[in-house]
Amino acid sequence: MEGILTKLQRSRLSIGVDLMRCTAVFVLLLIWKEAASVPLRQGPSEQPAASPEQPGVNQSRGWPGPVTVNSRTPRKWFVPVEVGETDYDGSEEEEEEEPTMPPHRLHPLKQCNYDRCTHMQVPCAELQKEKQCLCPGMTFQSVAPEQPRVEPVTGITDHGATVHWCEPPSMVGGYQLVYWAESSPDNTTTSPPLPSLYRVHTLDGLLAGTGYVVCVQAFNPSGKSTLPGTRPCVTFSTTSIRRLILYLGLSVCTLVLLSVVCVLLKCYCARRRSLDSSSPSPPSPSSMPLGLRNPTYEQDKSSSPPS
Repeated sequence: MEGILTKLQRSRLSIGVDLMRCTAVFVLLLIWKEAASVPLRQGPSEQPAASPEQPGVNQSRGWPGPVTVNSRTPRKWFVPVEVGETDYDGSEEEEEEEPTMPPHRLHPLKQCNYDRCTHMQVPCAELQKEKQCLCPGMTFQSVAPEQPRVEPVTGITDHGATVHWCEPPSMVGGYQLVYWAESSPDNTTTSPPLPSLYRVHTLDGLLAGTGYVVCVQAFNPSGKSTLPGTRPCVTFSTTSIRRLILYLGLSVCTLVLLSVVCVLLKCYCARRRSLDSSSPSPPSPSSMPLGLRNPTYEQDKSSSPPS
């Protein structure tokens, strides 16, 4: 039995020695393979001289120069990294700034507080520069302006009237008013022309008690707005002194008539009260005897002699 154990121990020792020998041979093969794969170190004459201002960087800008690895140190893997372009003085070029979005793209602009019908309205171009807002769409000066819209006439008197209008969606250089009497084919034009900021104008020298048609015409260097019939125009009639006098006379007569009617009604009511007070008043229920009257008793009472 002891002999068998001794043999087993010897076989184990021989197996261990064989494993150590195989391991040593494997390690030597790995070292030899690693040394064979490492390039030889270049001499001082073959190694390219690096710029003193750019240590470790090749003359051709953009990629690092050759890297030497010591055979005594384990091999490392190097990944090429793109290097930013540099100037000759070694300073890096400034990176281009990303374009920023203009303000009107980041924040939508609001409409300008521009009213086409306001008299002496500030031009929208000035409002846009001051408030950074959007103007309404308009045609250019190369196109004749459209017809302005005329508002109802106000301030009508015997010989005048006030005309209001709104600016068309066009570039306007000025305005002129064209008006004529309904009974006359001849028209009249305001002279000189009105400025482009005007929206109100008063007509003078009109005939009393006459109907008129008034139109507003816009113009610019390309021409004038057309007058297609009477659609963009308005009609009105001036007042008359005779009519005013007639209206005042009718009003006075009406007031006098109402006063007379009121006086007559008052007299009638007073007379009715006086008549009612002079007539005898009927007996009141409290003064009348209660019960039914006996005619026989009343007759006997009247025929009996007084005692």
